[in-house]
Amino acid sequence: MDFKKGLIATAIICSSLVAANAQAAILDIFDGSGAGENRADWEAAVGAFSEEDFTGFNNDGSEDFVITAQGGGHTDFGFANDRLNDRLVSGSSTTITFDYPILAFGANWDLSPAGQGLGIEITAGGTTLTTEIPANFTGQFFGFTSDMEISSVVLRSGSQPGIAETYNADNFVYKVPEPASLALLGIGLAGLGFSRRKKNS
Repeated sequence: MDFKKGLIATAIICSSLVAANAQAAILDIFDGSGAGENRADWEAAVGAFSEEDFTGFNNDGSEDFVITAQGGGHTDFGFANDRLNDRLVSGSSTTITFDYPILAFGANWDLSPAGQGLGIEITAGGTTLTTEIPANFTGQFFGFTSDMEISSVVLRSGSQPGIAETYNADNFVYKVPEPASLALLGIGLAGLGFSRRKKNS
């Protein structure tokens, strides 16, 4: 019986690890272009979600995620006026790393501060979205949902005309897995630990 419990726990852990390492399958992209594509539609699709409006945001690990800039060109990176401010050039990126896996993400995006730019390409869980954030956005919502858990979202300059993309982003929204899924993983880990401890004794 103990062997069976250990085997079940191991299977749960292995399937969780495989899911975590597999590329996310993006279910839907909400590009703010009209009916069925706005934040209200994203909310209806995901149900309960968390939101960060950047009021008092410190980017020190005390919130649900940390944002880091990689490469050059980030001359505007920071959190003034209760929002993320950034500039992307070819070869640079900005990564949003979450403390726990998420199943959906979105934000209000303003790509107008420096005029027409490159737009923004998003990669989530190793999968690059087929639609870029348009360079003409002035605060519209853009987001996506996934059928697999992801732990980071990477922003890169897009392929639209321009030499850089200066943007602001606010009201990050994201969906965490249902508590039951997290509890199941916890039970599996606890079961494996118990099985090993009993075997060692």
